[in-house]
Amino acid sequence: MIVVTGATGQLGSQIVERLLDRLPPDAVGVSVRDVDRAAGLAERGVRVRAADFTDPATLGHAFEGADKVLVVSAAIRGSGAIAANHAAIDAARDAGANRILYTSHQAASRDSLFAAQPTHAATEEHLAGLGVAFTALRNGFYASTLSFSIGTALETGQLVAPADGPVSWTAHADLAEAAAVALTEDGVLDGVTAPLTASEMLDLENVVPHERVSTRRDIAGKRSASTETST
Repeated sequence: MIVVTGATGQLGSQIVERLLDRLPPDAVGVSVRDVDRAAGLAERGVRVRAADFTDPATLGHAFEGADKVLVVSAAIRGSGAIAANHAAIDAARDAGANRILYTSHQAASRDSLFAAQPTHAATEEHLAGLGVAFTALRNGFYASTLSFSIGTALETGQLVAPADGPVSWTAHADLAEAAAVALTEDGVLDGVTAPLTASEMLDLENVVPHERVSTRRDIAGKRSASTETST
């Protein structure tokens, strides 16, 4: 059995759908915090069990019988995220999983100033030290996070942001497909992967034409004088 955590989230739900394109429902299990949100999967024959990374005692039951477990990184920040990720990975090992997969990031680094990246790097190191086959999926920047950068552009018609560099904005659908391949095709993606990204990099100025198409709204790009943003 393959178990996917975070299966009601934006990425996890799409990974489950890609798995169900390949496998019978009884070969797929999900670990979720709210089983009611996964009721549709249960009706389709997927095993649904409740678990929470911040409550490690719940994880063993959710991962029971799993040959492979995909740990979607915890959606929390700081040291709590590291502890949560480690708890899920350790529980997958203790449940007897033959391979553990983790959704990391293309920029994972202990030295990164981007707060999420030291967390991903620490989780990769922990995963590599368990003595179990593993895959750290170094996902690109989620294209969906552009909504935070765009801010009020859909209301004002102007996208105003400090000068920035190009980013390989990557769709959840593409990353879900890569994860499904890693889960179902042995040996294709092993260890820390190469960056899993879109084929083209765009800065926010070049994102504007794509937003015009997707929203059918006239949006103009404008760079502000500041080159710094708060975090």
